[in-house]
Amino acid sequence: SNNTSEAATATTTAHRYSSRHCLGRRNGNGHSDSDEDDHQEEPRNRAKSPLQLKYDPTLPEHTPNCDPYCHTIYLAEEGLTITIRGMQYAWLRNAIYTALSILSCGILALLGRWLPRWRVRATMKPTPLDSAPYVLVSDNSGSNEVVLQKVQHIDFSGPLESIFGALTLVGPFTKERNSVISKIVMFTFRYYRLIYHPLLRRYLPTYTWRSTAWVEDPLSCRRGLNCHEQRKMRRVIFGDNMIAIAEKSTLQILIDEVLHPFYIFQIFSIVLWLFDNYYIYASCIFVMSTVSIAITLTDTRRNTRRINEMARFACLTTVYRNGGWLRIPSDELLPGDVVEVSDPGLVTMPCDALLLEGECIVNESMLTGESIPVAKSPVTRVALQQELDLSETIFKPEMSKHALFSGTKLVRVKKSHAGFGGKLWLDEGHAVPTRATALVLRTGFNTTKGALVRSILYPRPNNFEFYRDSFRFIGCLSLLALIGFLASLANFIRLHISTHTIILRALDLITVVVPPALPATMSVGVSFALARLRKKMIFCISPTRINVSGKLNAICFDKTGTLTEDGLDVLGAQRVVGDKFEPMIENVAELSSREELLHKGVADTLDNSSNADGILLIHALATCHSLKLVDGELIGDPLDVRMFESTQWILEEGDERSAHPDHRRSSSSIIQPRHRISHAEHGEAIAEQRLDQLSRSHPGPVPTV
Repeated sequence: SNNTSEAATATTTAHRYSSRHCLGRRNGNGHSDSDEDDHQEEPRNRAKSPLQLKYDPTLPEHTPNCDPYCHTIYLAEEGLTITIRGMQYAWLRNAIYTALSILSCGILALLGRWLPRWRVRATMKPTPLDSAPYVLVSDNSGSNEVVLQKVQHIDFSGPLESIFGALTLVGPFTKERNSVISKIVMFTFRYYRLIYHPLLRRYLPTYTWRSTAWVEDPLSCRRGLNCHEQRKMRRVIFGDNMIAIAEKSTLQILIDEVLHPFYIFQIFSIVLWLFDNYYIYASCIFVMSTVSIAITLTDTRRNTRRINEMARFACLTTVYRNGGWLRIPSDELLPGDVVEVSDPGLVTMPCDALLLEGECIVNESMLTGESIPVAKSPVTRVALQQELDLSETIFKPEMSKHALFSGTKLVRVKKSHAGFGGKLWLDEGHAVPTRATALVLRTGFNTTKGALVRSILYPRPNNFEFYRDSFRFIGCLSLLALIGFLASLANFIRLHISTHTIILRALDLITVVVPPALPATMSVGVSFALARLRKKMIFCISPTRINVSGKLNAICFDKTGTLTEDGLDVLGAQRVVGDKFEPMIENVAELSSREELLHKGVADTLDNSSNADGILLIHALATCHSLKLVDGELIGDPLDVRMFESTQWILEEGDERSAHPDHRRSSSSIIQPRHRISHAEHGEAIAEQRLDQLSRSHPGPVPTV
């Protein structure tokens, strides 16, 4: 795609919107919105607001990389700093390494598997990042993890802006935003997609991407993706909107487990004992190791499959493309799409999005663990243009109130609030939106749900002292075994013992000092512990932590409700007069009777300060909460629900729209005492009785009021 075609599409769509719709409207509460008023003018009279994007020369995404061979990048989501180096195989080094591996019967290859950094140095050489077929990603957090990733080189012909979005609006290369690049260089690490920036000479993650149109012309975000080439390019960059975990095959898991240093030591010990006629002991160790490997393999497969089932989600969605609404699978959603959230079939959000039109109540317990419903309002122009920051997974509070996160449940959606586009976004003849819509921000593993799944797959390393002490203990035993081996070897040579016996007895000393059954015994113990926990509906995603849990002497939880029941109730209410508490009012509903006297106009009600304080208290108990009424049921914090029910007041949700399309009722919630409802119902009953008497005494049509 090119900028000319995109600009032509944007101009045509904007003209269609401006010719079809009127200007000026009020927001969902019936009040004028200053952010909306800025966009209530005709496009030809509306000047673009100046950009206020901040340029920070200390940030890596704004600073060119000086070293063409490597650079570091900070992944804020995991608090992880990684180093990326361009590498390619050196044919002579690789040939020598392969020959030595064959001559050593695979011992050198096995050492290279355990020490990947040494293997890379022995077989590869540094290469500039822009042309490297591989990148070596090393973790700088102390875990010494090294991963070799293959780089994709994809042919491309388009402007730099179409790949890096709003990042091209700031920095030293702003004038190069329309430069045409010939290929996309990218790789994947821990399900992060990183793309090489040819001018900055560094890789940048795709989760920070946002479109330049959202910054320069926020109104255009409602048009969605209309260009096929644009959608094709974004699919290459972001991939499918699917959180799919690559499952290892059974053979691969088996090879990874068997080639672990502990099991290699066990194989060595079993072979040694067979030569020394220790058949029974060797057979026992072999059976224990086999059972341990089988249990580990089964648990790994089961846990991976369970996480995959939890993470994978797909549904049908309604999106706005090519000037019309289409039904597409959710895995085809792309950043920049406009999706309808008022679709009755859409219960769970398949992506991270910003609400453009309408109002939503969502359940974010999947992310936060709290069952309190959260109200979402349409995003404002200033928030979309200047305050949107995608560098971190968690949004700031001022942005999260507009965001719909992947995996959260849509409890209620109302089409009662137009976005900052005003009537430019409304269908002709309608004063309220016919659909509640949202702008897709992030898809796949870039979403909040994807970050949660990634944290399960790659937990942050914890350097427990128990682990360090365990390896120190094994290291001391190994050193002791080496000393004993050398002493026995010298003694056997002095006694002129045969070479075969010297090898068996000296090596046997190593297997005695360092018990080969230790890892198998620990694996079997962990497996039994997992089975016991599973019976109590406790699931462990990191079995190695079970050994550490036995060393704990204190466990801290965040709040009441984690270990206790959440069935709290209201005991009563106490007012504060001066600096003292008054006696407790156990029946909070009694305060409503004082409020009723005030409502009837009894003048001396407010003369008594006690009554006045009681009225204020009942007003506070009835209104200071975030409860919502959904299908006749109060939804919100359980304590808020009990507090409100104790007042015996009534919560009513405002009508979404009136019968006439050009008029709207308030969408605000109404809270009033139950006795007012009773008085109104009593008045309606008296009016019906009078009309009935009138119809009997005067037959014929009765005028109604």
